[in-house]
Amino acid sequence: GATLIMDTVLESLPRRPAQRRVFVPLETSPEQSLRLRADGWITVHAVENVGDVDVEAARLRCGHVVDGETVREVRTQQRAGEHG
Repeated sequence: GATLIMDTVLESLPRRPAQRRVFVPLETSPEQSLRLRADGWITVHAVENVGDVDVEAARLRCGHVVDGETVREVRTQQRAGEHG
């Protein structure tokens, strides 16, 4: 018999390319959301106002956030306080 440890097996498999998930705050226009989807983004929409969009985006496994008319990377807690 043989014993396979699934974590080891899964780690040895090639990784799929990361999907582009973007967190869309409530104030984002429907037109902007449509453009993002047309450009290949997976949009994850807020269902209520949140205090920190970066924390909510990270919780929802999004790597990006709609910030006004642009899309930016999620700021991690460590980097959120940095200026420069």
